Amino acid sequence: MYKTQCSACNKEVEVPFKPDGKRPVFCKDCLKEYRRQQAKLQEDLKETEDKKTETENKKTDQEQKKDSPSLKELINQAMKEKRDD
Repeated sequence: MYKTQCSACNKEVEVPFKPDGKRPVFCKDCLKEYRRQQAKLQEDLKETEDKKTETENKKTDQEQKKDSPSLKELINQAMKEKRDD
């Protein structure tokens, strides 16, 4: 076991690995809070991505409606073509 300090609260902790100084080391309580915060950030990111996708889909639907003729226009075009024949 290796003695070190928690990166969040500076409490002395023992860990089963040699800290490398590059990554944070947490005590049990701070690790729990860190994981909770990470889960919240991932959830927020997913919600943001879902909203962005939903907005893009709405824009695509609106563009398709603009580009494609309405049913009324299609009927009128078909009737005109039939009269021309």
